[in-house]
Amino acid sequence: MKKLSKTDTAIKRMLDAIGDQGNLRRRRFLGTSRLDQELWSNGGLSFGLNGFVYGSCDFAWFVNEQWIDPYNQARCNEKPYLVIEGTDCLNTRSWGSAQVQRFHHALGPFLCGINSVYFLNRGTFPIRPYLPASAYFASLHGHQKGNRASYLVTDDINDIRDLVMIMSISGTESRDLESKAGEILKRMISYFDETFRNTSFNSNWEEYLKTRAITKTPQGTWVKDLGPKKASLIDSSVRYGHIVLGEALTTEYLLIGSGMLNPETQIFYYLFPLMDRNDIAELDTILEDDKEWNLVRKAGHPWRIITLDDLEGIDENIRRQINQNFKHANLNQCKNEWEAVKESIRHGLRTGQIIINDVASPSPKRIVSLKDFFR
Repeated sequence: MKKLSKTDTAIKRMLDAIGDQGNLRRRRFLGTSRLDQELWSNGGLSFGLNGFVYGSCDFAWFVNEQWIDPYNQARCNEKPYLVIEGTDCLNTRSWGSAQVQRFHHALGPFLCGINSVYFLNRGTFPIRPYLPASAYFASLHGHQKGNRASYLVTDDINDIRDLVMIMSISGTESRDLESKAGEILKRMISYFDETFRNTSFNSNWEEYLKTRAITKTPQGTWVKDLGPKKASLIDSSVRYGHIVLGEALTTEYLLIGSGMLNPETQIFYYLFPLMDRNDIAELDTILEDDKEWNLVRKAGHPWRIITLDDLEGIDENIRRQINQNFKHANLNQCKNEWEAVKESIRHGLRTGQIIINDVASPSPKRIVSLKDFFR
Protein backbone atom coordinates (compact mmCIF):
# COMPACT_ATOMS: atom_id res chain seq x y z
CA MET A 1 0.00 0.00 0.00
CA LYS A 2 1.33 3.42 -0.93
CA LYS A 3 1.99 5.79 1.94
CA LEU A 4 0.88 9.37 1.55
CA SER A 5 3.69 11.92 1.71
CA LYS A 6 4.09 15.64 1.18
CA THR A 7 5.65 14.94 -2.20
CA ASP A 8 2.68 12.71 -3.21
CA THR A 9 0.32 15.56 -2.35
CA ALA A 10 2.47 18.05 -4.28
CA ILE A 11 2.39 15.84 -7.39
CA LYS A 12 -1.39 15.50 -7.16
CA ARG A 13 -1.79 19.26 -6.85
CA MET A 14 0.35 19.76 -9.96
CA LEU A 15 -1.96 17.42 -11.85
CA ASP A 16 -5.06 18.93 -10.28
CA ALA A 17 -4.10 22.34 -11.66
CA ILE A 18 -4.75 21.01 -15.19
CA GLY A 19 -8.41 20.79 -14.18
CA ASP A 20 -11.46 19.33 -15.92
CA GLN A 21 -11.37 19.89 -19.66
CA GLY A 22 -14.37 19.55 -21.94
CA ASN A 23 -16.19 16.35 -21.00
CA LEU A 24 -13.13 15.02 -19.13
CA ARG A 25 -13.50 14.87 -15.35
CA ARG A 26 -10.86 14.26 -12.70
CA ARG A 27 -10.70 11.41 -10.23
CA ARG A 28 -8.16 11.92 -7.46
CA PHE A 29 -8.01 11.64 -3.70
CA LEU A 30 -6.22 14.36 -1.79
CA GLY A 31 -5.40 14.30 1.89
CA THR A 32 -5.43 11.03 3.83
CA SER A 33 -8.01 9.14 1.77
CA ARG A 34 -7.20 5.55 0.84
CA LEU A 35 -9.93 5.25 -1.74
CA ASP A 36 -7.24 5.03 -4.42
CA GLN A 37 -6.73 1.44 -3.22
CA GLU A 38 -10.20 0.51 -4.53
CA LEU A 39 -10.72 -0.81 -8.03
CA TRP A 40 -11.74 1.74 -10.63
CA SER A 41 -15.16 0.09 -10.96
CA ASN A 42 -15.61 0.58 -7.19
CA GLY A 43 -14.74 4.27 -7.36
CA GLY A 44 -10.98 3.97 -6.80
CA LEU A 45 -7.76 4.29 -8.78
CA SER A 46 -6.53 0.69 -8.83
CA PHE A 47 -6.37 -1.35 -12.02
CA GLY A 48 -5.94 -5.03 -12.64
CA LEU A 49 -6.39 -7.77 -15.15
CA ASN A 50 -7.98 -11.20 -14.81
CA GLY A 51 -8.08 -11.13 -11.02
CA PHE A 52 -4.64 -9.58 -10.43
CA VAL A 53 -4.34 -5.98 -9.18
CA TYR A 54 -1.33 -3.99 -10.39
CA GLY A 55 -1.52 -1.32 -7.71
CA SER A 56 -3.13 2.06 -7.24
CA CYS A 57 -2.44 5.19 -9.25
CA ASP A 58 -2.57 8.87 -8.31
CA PHE A 59 -4.82 10.56 -10.81
CA ALA A 60 -7.13 9.99 -13.76
CA TRP A 61 -9.31 11.79 -16.25
CA PHE A 62 -12.51 10.05 -17.30
CA VAL A 63 -15.73 10.52 -19.25
CA ASN A 64 -19.27 9.47 -18.44
CA GLU A 65 -19.37 6.40 -20.64
CA GLN A 66 -19.79 2.71 -19.88
CA TRP A 67 -16.62 0.73 -19.28
CA ILE A 68 -16.00 -2.92 -18.42
CA ASP A 69 -13.28 -3.46 -15.81
CA PRO A 70 -10.93 -6.22 -17.07
CA TYR A 71 -10.15 -7.20 -13.46
CA ASN A 72 -13.56 -8.73 -12.85
CA GLN A 73 -15.71 -7.76 -15.88
CA ALA A 74 -17.71 -5.33 -13.72
CA ARG A 75 -19.58 -2.63 -15.63
CA CYS A 76 -19.32 1.00 -14.55
CA ASN A 77 -20.47 4.33 -15.99
CA GLU A 78 -17.15 6.19 -15.85
CA LYS A 79 -14.60 5.30 -18.50
CA PRO A 80 -10.95 6.18 -17.75
CA TYR A 81 -9.21 8.00 -20.60
CA LEU A 82 -5.85 8.87 -19.02
CA VAL A 83 -4.32 7.51 -15.79
CA ILE A 84 -1.25 8.92 -14.04
CA GLU A 85 1.18 7.46 -11.54
CA GLY A 86 3.36 10.27 -10.21
CA THR A 87 6.46 10.55 -8.07
CA ASP A 88 8.93 13.20 -6.95
CA CYS A 89 11.68 10.62 -6.46
CA LEU A 90 14.06 12.47 -8.79
CA ASN A 91 14.42 14.98 -5.98
CA THR A 92 15.15 12.40 -3.27
CA ARG A 93 18.12 10.32 -2.19
CA SER A 94 16.28 7.11 -3.09
CA TRP A 95 15.92 8.21 -6.70
CA GLY A 96 17.42 4.98 -8.07
CA SER A 97 15.35 2.18 -6.56
CA ALA A 98 12.30 4.42 -6.19
CA GLN A 99 11.92 4.69 -9.96
CA VAL A 100 11.37 0.98 -10.53
CA GLN A 101 9.15 0.53 -7.45
CA ARG A 102 6.12 2.05 -9.14
CA PHE A 103 6.61 0.79 -12.67
CA HIS A 104 3.81 -1.76 -12.22
CA HIS A 105 1.35 0.85 -10.93
CA ALA A 106 1.21 2.64 -14.29
CA LEU A 107 1.50 -0.66 -16.18
CA GLY A 108 -1.84 -1.81 -14.76
CA PRO A 109 -4.11 0.67 -16.57
CA PHE A 110 -2.10 0.27 -19.77
CA LEU A 111 -2.72 -3.49 -19.73
CA CYS A 112 -6.40 -2.61 -19.37
CA GLY A 113 -6.28 -0.66 -22.61
CA ILE A 114 -6.01 2.80 -21.03
CA ASN A 115 -3.40 5.40 -21.91
CA SER A 116 -1.19 5.71 -18.84
CA VAL A 117 1.67 7.96 -17.81
CA TYR A 118 4.42 7.34 -15.29
CA PHE A 119 5.23 10.92 -14.36
CA LEU A 120 8.60 11.43 -12.65
CA ASN A 121 8.63 15.11 -11.77
CA ARG A 122 11.78 16.70 -13.16
CA GLY A 123 14.41 17.06 -10.44
CA THR A 124 18.03 16.89 -9.38
CA PHE A 125 18.58 13.33 -10.59
CA PRO A 126 17.93 11.79 -14.04
CA ILE A 127 15.46 9.12 -15.08
CA ARG A 128 17.18 5.76 -15.45
CA PRO A 129 17.23 5.06 -19.23
CA TYR A 130 15.99 1.48 -18.89
CA LEU A 131 12.71 2.73 -17.38
CA PRO A 132 11.30 4.62 -20.41
CA ALA A 133 12.79 1.91 -22.65
CA SER A 134 10.83 -0.78 -20.79
CA ALA A 135 7.61 1.24 -21.08
CA TYR A 136 8.33 1.88 -24.76
CA PHE A 137 8.76 -1.83 -25.48
CA ALA A 138 5.66 -2.62 -23.40
CA SER A 139 3.73 -0.17 -25.62
CA LEU A 140 5.17 -1.62 -28.81
CA HIS A 141 4.37 -5.17 -27.72
CA GLY A 142 0.87 -4.13 -26.67
CA HIS A 143 0.23 -2.40 -29.99
CA GLN A 144 1.22 -5.58 -31.81
CA LYS A 145 -1.32 -7.49 -29.69
CA GLY A 146 -4.15 -5.05 -30.37
CA ASN A 147 -3.85 -2.70 -27.40
CA ARG A 148 -4.35 0.81 -28.81
CA ALA A 149 -3.20 2.55 -25.61
CA SER A 150 0.36 3.58 -24.76
CA TYR A 151 2.46 3.42 -21.62
CA LEU A 152 4.29 6.75 -21.47
CA VAL A 153 7.12 7.93 -19.22
CA THR A 154 7.87 11.63 -18.87
CA ASP A 155 9.31 14.22 -16.49
CA ASP A 156 7.41 17.09 -18.16
CA ILE A 157 4.01 18.06 -16.76
CA ASN A 158 3.27 19.78 -20.07
CA ASP A 159 3.09 16.38 -21.77
CA ILE A 160 0.21 15.43 -19.49
CA ARG A 161 -1.50 18.78 -20.02
CA ASP A 162 -1.25 18.33 -23.80
CA LEU A 163 -2.68 14.80 -23.64
CA VAL A 164 -5.62 15.98 -21.55
CA MET A 165 -6.37 18.88 -23.88
CA ILE A 166 -6.22 16.67 -26.98
CA MET A 167 -8.47 14.01 -25.42
CA SER A 168 -10.96 16.66 -24.30
CA ILE A 169 -11.34 17.83 -27.90
CA SER A 170 -11.06 14.62 -29.93
CA GLY A 171 -11.20 11.62 -27.61
CA THR A 172 -8.79 8.69 -27.59
CA GLU A 173 -8.87 7.67 -31.26
CA SER A 174 -7.69 10.85 -32.98
CA ARG A 175 -4.63 11.42 -35.11
CA ASP A 176 -3.68 14.31 -32.83
CA LEU A 177 -3.52 11.97 -29.84
CA GLU A 178 -1.64 9.36 -31.84
CA SER A 179 0.84 12.06 -32.87
CA LYS A 180 1.37 13.32 -29.30
CA ALA A 181 1.76 9.83 -27.86
CA GLY A 182 4.13 8.97 -30.70
CA GLU A 183 6.19 12.08 -29.95
CA ILE A 184 6.60 11.04 -26.28
CA LEU A 185 7.36 7.42 -27.22
CA LYS A 186 10.03 8.57 -29.68
CA ARG A 187 11.58 10.74 -26.98
CA MET A 188 11.57 7.77 -24.57
CA ILE A 189 13.44 5.41 -26.90
CA SER A 190 15.81 8.18 -28.06
CA TYR A 191 16.78 8.80 -24.44
CA PHE A 192 17.56 5.09 -24.03
CA ASP A 193 19.49 5.00 -27.30
CA GLU A 194 21.85 7.68 -26.02
CA THR A 195 23.06 5.07 -23.51
CA PHE A 196 22.59 1.97 -25.64
CA ARG A 197 24.62 3.25 -28.58
CA ASN A 198 27.53 4.64 -26.61
CA THR A 199 31.03 3.19 -27.01
CA SER A 200 30.81 0.72 -24.12
CA PHE A 201 27.70 -1.04 -25.49
CA ASN A 202 27.78 -0.12 -29.18
CA SER A 203 24.16 -1.31 -29.55
CA ASN A 204 25.07 -4.77 -28.27
CA TRP A 205 22.12 -6.13 -26.31
CA GLU A 206 24.04 -8.86 -24.50
CA GLU A 207 26.58 -6.35 -23.21
CA TYR A 208 23.90 -3.88 -22.16
CA LEU A 209 21.82 -6.52 -20.41
CA LYS A 210 24.83 -7.52 -18.31
CA THR A 211 24.59 -4.10 -16.64
CA ARG A 212 21.02 -5.03 -15.63
CA ALA A 213 22.26 -8.31 -14.09
CA ILE A 214 20.77 -10.30 -16.97
CA THR A 215 22.92 -13.21 -18.15
CA LYS A 216 22.65 -15.40 -21.26
CA THR A 217 23.47 -19.10 -20.94
CA PRO A 218 24.99 -21.24 -23.72
CA GLN A 219 21.52 -22.77 -24.16
CA GLY A 220 20.18 -19.33 -25.07
CA THR A 221 18.12 -18.87 -21.91
CA TRP A 222 18.26 -15.71 -19.83
CA VAL A 223 18.81 -15.35 -16.09
CA LYS A 224 18.06 -12.18 -14.12
CA ASP A 225 19.57 -12.15 -10.63
CA LEU A 226 18.50 -10.08 -7.66
CA GLY A 227 19.46 -10.37 -4.00
CA PRO A 228 16.37 -10.13 -1.79
CA LYS A 229 16.33 -11.88 1.54
CA LYS A 230 13.15 -13.50 2.77
CA ALA A 231 12.86 -10.98 5.61
CA SER A 232 12.99 -8.02 3.21
CA LEU A 233 9.94 -9.31 1.37
CA ILE A 234 7.95 -9.86 4.54
CA ASP A 235 8.67 -6.39 5.97
CA SER A 236 6.22 -4.09 4.15
CA SER A 237 8.11 -0.97 5.28
CA VAL A 238 11.08 -2.00 3.12
CA ARG A 239 8.95 -2.17 -0.08
CA TYR A 240 11.32 -4.76 -1.53
CA GLY A 241 8.38 -6.59 -3.09
CA HIS A 242 7.82 -3.53 -5.27
CA ILE A 243 11.47 -3.62 -6.36
CA VAL A 244 11.38 -7.38 -7.05
CA LEU A 245 8.30 -6.94 -9.24
CA GLY A 246 9.59 -3.80 -10.96
CA GLU A 247 12.89 -5.47 -11.82
CA ALA A 248 11.06 -8.50 -13.22
CA LEU A 249 8.72 -6.43 -15.39
CA THR A 250 11.43 -4.16 -16.76
CA THR A 251 13.53 -7.26 -17.52
CA GLU A 252 10.58 -8.80 -19.34
CA TYR A 253 10.08 -5.81 -21.59
CA LEU A 254 13.78 -5.19 -22.23
CA LEU A 255 14.16 -8.81 -23.36
CA ILE A 256 11.06 -8.52 -25.55
CA GLY A 257 12.42 -5.29 -27.00
CA SER A 258 15.78 -6.90 -27.71
CA GLY A 259 14.03 -9.48 -29.87
CA MET A 260 15.61 -12.30 -27.86
CA LEU A 261 12.56 -13.41 -25.87
CA ASN A 262 9.19 -14.50 -27.23
CA PRO A 263 6.88 -14.21 -24.21
CA GLU A 264 4.33 -16.50 -25.82
CA THR A 265 6.72 -19.46 -25.90
CA GLN A 266 9.76 -18.64 -23.75
CA ILE A 267 10.60 -17.62 -20.19
CA PHE A 268 13.57 -16.16 -18.36
CA TYR A 269 14.77 -17.31 -14.97
CA TYR A 270 14.65 -15.00 -11.96
CA LEU A 271 17.43 -16.02 -9.59
CA PHE A 272 17.24 -15.28 -5.86
CA PRO A 273 20.67 -16.52 -4.66
CA LEU A 274 20.00 -15.58 -1.02
CA MET A 275 17.02 -17.92 -0.76
CA ASP A 276 16.31 -21.63 -1.03
CA ARG A 277 13.22 -23.51 -2.14
CA ASN A 278 11.85 -23.65 1.40
CA ASP A 279 12.09 -19.86 1.63
CA ILE A 280 10.03 -19.47 -1.54
CA ALA A 281 7.45 -21.98 -0.28
CA GLU A 282 7.17 -20.06 3.00
CA LEU A 283 6.75 -16.77 1.14
CA ASP A 284 3.98 -18.33 -0.97
CA THR A 285 2.11 -18.98 2.29
CA ILE A 286 2.97 -15.79 4.17
CA LEU A 287 2.33 -13.52 1.18
CA GLU A 288 -0.73 -15.35 -0.10
CA ASP A 289 -2.71 -12.11 -0.26
CA ASP A 290 0.15 -9.79 -1.23
CA LYS A 291 -0.51 -8.04 -4.56
CA GLU A 292 3.11 -7.80 -5.64
CA TRP A 293 4.04 -11.37 -4.71
CA ASN A 294 0.99 -12.75 -6.52
CA LEU A 295 1.99 -10.81 -9.62
CA VAL A 296 5.50 -12.21 -9.36
CA ARG A 297 4.37 -15.80 -8.76
CA LYS A 298 0.97 -16.38 -10.32
CA ALA A 299 0.00 -13.79 -12.92
CA GLY A 300 1.41 -15.67 -15.91
CA HIS A 301 4.32 -13.40 -16.78
CA PRO A 302 7.17 -15.10 -18.68
CA TRP A 303 9.60 -15.75 -15.83
CA ARG A 304 10.27 -18.45 -13.26
CA ILE A 305 11.86 -17.92 -9.86
CA ILE A 306 14.85 -20.13 -9.06
CA THR A 307 17.11 -20.25 -6.02
CA LEU A 308 20.55 -21.53 -5.09
CA ASP A 309 19.03 -25.04 -4.79
CA ASP A 310 18.27 -25.00 -8.50
CA LEU A 311 21.85 -24.38 -9.63
CA GLU A 312 24.05 -27.35 -10.46
CA GLY A 313 27.80 -26.96 -10.79
CA ILE A 314 28.17 -23.99 -8.47
CA ASP A 315 31.45 -23.90 -6.55
CA GLU A 316 30.88 -25.30 -3.06
CA ASN A 317 32.99 -22.53 -1.55
CA ILE A 318 30.65 -19.96 -3.13
CA ARG A 319 27.63 -21.86 -1.86
CA ARG A 320 29.11 -21.97 1.63
CA GLN A 321 29.91 -18.24 1.61
CA ILE A 322 26.32 -17.44 0.68
CA ASN A 323 24.72 -19.74 3.23
CA GLN A 324 27.03 -18.95 6.12
CA ASN A 325 27.87 -15.30 5.51
CA PHE A 326 25.88 -13.31 2.99
CA LYS A 327 22.45 -14.61 3.97
CA HIS A 328 22.92 -13.02 7.39
CA ALA A 329 25.15 -10.06 6.54
CA ASN A 330 24.34 -6.40 6.03
CA LEU A 331 25.00 -6.34 2.30
CA ASN A 332 25.56 -2.59 2.32
CA GLN A 333 28.68 -3.25 4.39
CA CYS A 334 30.10 -5.88 2.03
CA LYS A 335 28.99 -4.68 -1.39
CA ASN A 336 32.23 -5.50 -3.20
CA GLU A 337 32.43 -9.02 -1.78
CA TRP A 338 28.78 -9.75 -2.57
CA GLU A 339 29.14 -8.38 -6.10
CA ALA A 340 32.17 -10.64 -6.64
CA VAL A 341 30.12 -13.67 -5.60
CA LYS A 342 27.26 -12.74 -7.91
CA GLU A 343 29.69 -12.16 -10.78
CA SER A 344 31.17 -15.62 -10.15
CA ILE A 345 27.69 -17.13 -10.53
CA ARG A 346 27.02 -15.09 -13.68
CA HIS A 347 30.31 -16.25 -15.18
CA GLY A 348 29.40 -19.87 -14.45
CA LEU A 349 26.01 -19.43 -16.10
CA ARG A 350 27.56 -17.73 -19.15
CA THR A 351 30.14 -20.47 -19.65
CA GLY A 352 27.84 -23.40 -18.91
CA GLN A 353 29.79 -24.43 -15.82
CA ILE A 354 26.61 -23.75 -13.84
CA ILE A 355 23.35 -25.16 -15.16
CA ILE A 356 19.75 -24.77 -14.02
CA ASN A 357 17.63 -27.62 -12.73
CA ASP A 358 14.27 -26.40 -13.95
CA VAL A 359 11.42 -26.08 -11.47
CA ALA A 360 7.78 -25.25 -11.99
CA SER A 361 6.06 -22.11 -10.73
CA PRO A 362 2.66 -22.29 -9.04
CA SER A 363 -0.13 -22.65 -11.56
CA PRO A 364 -1.46 -19.19 -12.39
CA LYS A 365 -5.06 -18.45 -11.52
CA ARG A 366 -5.37 -16.96 -14.98
CA ILE A 367 -2.86 -16.13 -17.69
CA VAL A 368 -2.52 -12.46 -18.58
CA SER A 369 -3.87 -12.12 -22.10
CA LEU A 370 -4.91 -9.08 -24.10
CA LYS A 371 -7.09 -11.41 -26.19
CA ASP A 372 -9.56 -11.51 -23.30
CA PHE A 373 -10.73 -7.99 -23.97
CA PHE A 374 -9.24 -6.72 -27.23
CA ARG A 375 -11.39 -8.47 -29.78
